[in-house]
Amino acid sequence: MNMENQNTPVSTDVNYTRVLWVEDDVSQRNTIIEIIKILGHRGDVAKNGKDALGYLEANKYDLLITDIGMPVMNGWKLVEIVHEKYPGKMKISIVSGWADMIDSEEQIEKRIDTIISKPYDIITIRNLLNDAISFNKEH
Repeated sequence: MNMENQNTPVSTDVNYTRVLWVEDDVSQRNTIIEIIKILGHRGDVAKNGKDALGYLEANKYDLLITDIGMPVMNGWKLVEIVHEKYPGKMKISIVSGWADMIDSEEQIEKRIDTIISKPYDIITIRNLLNDAISFNKEH
């Protein structure tokens, strides 16, 4: 079963986060969707920024989590477009092996809510998803 392309319907239940995670590594994508489900949240996983834009057109999300270095469209370009097309509609987080190279000024300038270093653990992801529930309730 290909869970990567499985869209999750939007519900009025506010006890979970609707997340779009953008990751180019196929093995990580498969793990990510399982983690999201195990933690009781809903979401989709896109393989690059361009595919993520399609998901964003079709669905509402509380949280966007994106890798930076990806083919077709990188995470920085995706974040820029999301801020233009969906201002204030979702929290934005970066997950990257290069996270330590992003300083606080750049984080503020690019309006990134959270930066997570790879490799990450399930507790970090759980906290990130749970923190976005309050954003869900406000929007």
